[in-house]
Amino acid sequence: MKKSSTSAMILAAIGLFYTAATAQAEISNCQVLKTAPVTISSEGIYCLKSDIGTLIPTGAAVTIKADNVTLDLNGFSVLGDVTNPGNRTFGIVAENQRNITIRNGRVSGFFTGVALTGQNVNGTSTSSGHLIENIKSDRHKFTGITLSGDNSVVRNNRVLEIAASQNTVVKDAKAILIYNSKNAVVTGNIVSDVKAVGVAAGIRLDSVEYSDISRNTIQYLTLAQSIIGISFQTSSWLAIHDNSVLNITGIGTAGIGEPTGGSAFIGCIDNIIAGFIKPTSGCNFVSGNKSF
Repeated sequence: MKKSSTSAMILAAIGLFYTAATAQAEISNCQVLKTAPVTISSEGIYCLKSDIGTLIPTGAAVTIKADNVTLDLNGFSVLGDVTNPGNRTFGIVAENQRNITIRNGRVSGFFTGVALTGQNVNGTSTSSGHLIENIKSDRHKFTGITLSGDNSVVRNNRVLEIAASQNTVVKDAKAILIYNSKNAVVTGNIVSDVKAVGVAAGIRLDSVEYSDISRNTIQYLTLAQSIIGISFQTSSWLAIHDNSVLNITGIGTAGIGEPTGGSAFIGCIDNIIAGFIKPTSGCNFVSGNKSF
């Protein structure tokens, strides 16, 4: 018994040592962002050790102008001016960059929470390889997460309270917006409480190809002229499967659908859809969906 007890103590001590060493390495190997607005201009690992925020009406709290950047919010928040209906500020933005990772914290109170975007030049995107994960993005005026570019992943985020009104500069609200993208994966996200004057969408896909949209939960989209849980337009080769799209009975336009046409090879498979006038609209292949 004594030998076993001694061994257990040694193993526990070793575990504590490696835990402490890992935590210390994580802290020492990141560059800390202390105030906002701030610009990241070189590749590397960045983090927060406290909340940062700004009341500027335009621009961005955090601007990334380099490839190969990881920003770990470390459980802290990037905060904007939630009280200003004319707010056009972005929380975290990168344009025409590659391999950006945003993770582990909250972005709240902006026009758009996180935006990693680029241009399509002769069929090649200037934005690619991004990862957005474990972010709570809430209380924005237009979108919680916006992404364009190829080979990117949006997973395990919570996008809440996206609200456009007559007083805001844009009348549509889209919790997660993916556009001009190929080979995207959007999975495991929770979207709730999206309101708009025009179009309210949980996940919006514009000109997206060869992408997987799966295991997302979308609930409570209200007050808009058109309400679509997962919306796609001029897109092709999409696998939309195993999502839960739940709304107040009868006020939603379509659970999964296309508002204007132009898409092809859309598979809508094994989704649960409730509270919409049409469960699906514009899907080329429909199988195993449950609606009520």
